[in-house]
Amino acid sequence: MYGRGAPSLVANELAGYSIGEAQTFIDNWKARYHVYTKWAEQIKSTVKTKGEIVSLIGRKRRFRLLIDNIYEILNQAVNFPIQSLASDMVLLSMVELYERLKQYESYILFAVHDALVFEVKEEYLDQCVALIHEVMERPGKFLPNVPGIPVEIKVGKNWGKTKEYTII
Repeated sequence: MYGRGAPSLVANELAGYSIGEAQTFIDNWKARYHVYTKWAEQIKSTVKTKGEIVSLIGRKRRFRLLIDNIYEILNQAVNFPIQSLASDMVLLSMVELYERLKQYESYILFAVHDALVFEVKEEYLDQCVALIHEVMERPGKFLPNVPGIPVEIKVGKNWGKTKEYTII
């Protein structure tokens, strides 16, 4: 997925295989995931010609001044549309939930990648979980044709002791 060649794979993950075998692995992967491969190549081409890419909701990532390591830049460019969309959706959820959770004396503590961590008053747990689920599952106005996004909610006294929470 990251555009590495057969020699790099043989030197690392596919140690013990020949370069020819690693190249066959790469070719088979690209054939199996041809839609992804075509999409990734389009992203790379856009970055090379325009020096930037734009997310689904309009966030721009510019690469004009980062030409020293083209391999790393192209990998960042391919990751950007996916990672930025996930980040934007989490941030939009945070903005909405910040005000709405106050009525339950509950708060957002922080975000970790594509997850949010909350402090919820125990007596309002069911209401807060339902609200959090509803807001985070909704893809938002930027993706009107996308159905609900699966949300996993875990609850516990601390982060190390969380368990899956089923909404009734």
